[in-house]
Amino acid sequence: MNLQHAEPWIKKPVCASYPSWDHLKVGEKVFALSIQLMQQPSLTPEDAGCQQIIRHRLARAGFDIQDMSRHGVTNTWATHGKQGPSLVLAGHTDVDSPGPLELWKTHPFIPQVTDNKLYGRGAVQMKTGLAAMVIAAERFIKKYPQHRGLLAFALTSDQSTGAVHGTQVIVDTLKTQQFTPDWCLVGGATSKETLGDVIKVGQHKTRPFLSPLLKATEETINHFNDEPPALSTADCTADGLFFSALGAYVVELGVRDKTARQCNESVKLEELTRLVFMYERILQQLLK
Repeated sequence: MNLQHAEPWIKKPVCASYPSWDHLKVGEKVFALSIQLMQQPSLTPEDAGCQQIIRHRLARAGFDIQDMSRHGVTNTWATHGKQGPSLVLAGHTDVDSPGPLELWKTHPFIPQVTDNKLYGRGAVQMKTGLAAMVIAAERFIKKYPQHRGLLAFALTSDQSTGAVHGTQVIVDTLKTQQFTPDWCLVGGATSKETLGDVIKVGQHKTRPFLSPLLKATEETINHFNDEPPALSTADCTADGLFFSALGAYVVELGVRDKTARQCNESVKLEELTRLVFMYERILQQLLK
């Protein structure tokens, strides 16, 4: 099925309003931003306005925004802070084709909640993870506006086709600036049975299992969960692989991956709130 010719929602404009949601609770905020991103039909390599939404929120939080888009791929590099230890929050706004619509319980780009699960394309990979990162960053900066070091976002709409014009472009630009981030946290789906039971560790030339980022991530999961996480080096996303090649220590942590890129992709609502708190705790350990 060619969705661009079969469905009118593919050309739906981005929501023109950007509510602050300052009065909302954490769970309500990450839910609202997840919905806003999942409504955008950002089939690879289209961004469909997702990064416009995120850029607005980050700019309001005090981030400097750089547009690094190339060859029809939308890329964003956003920074907050100054020189010192640096942490990149990385991810992608593009999604795979939802496939035959008749196999979905709900419309893939009209997110719906059933039995405390949020259904829609991007629920797992990885718009909810990005939403959790954004809300966590907003909370962290509000508490620590003069935090040490640099907090950055690296976003692309070209992860699913290899990121040649996506994260690779961001990394190549950082190379020309002779800047290598210390750490990169990717919001891809890594968990299996419970949130945080598995995290992925990117390859690194020197002792990746002893990095401060990994230690902070393990401590965070031990704080929230009864069991320590299992560590895996398999199937890391392109978002992280490019930063590993640049020389950054990379860890991936996100929601359960059981329905990633499948029909009826879904995530438990309670995972989103917990993920915000996990990300925020990692930020605090590394940069407060």
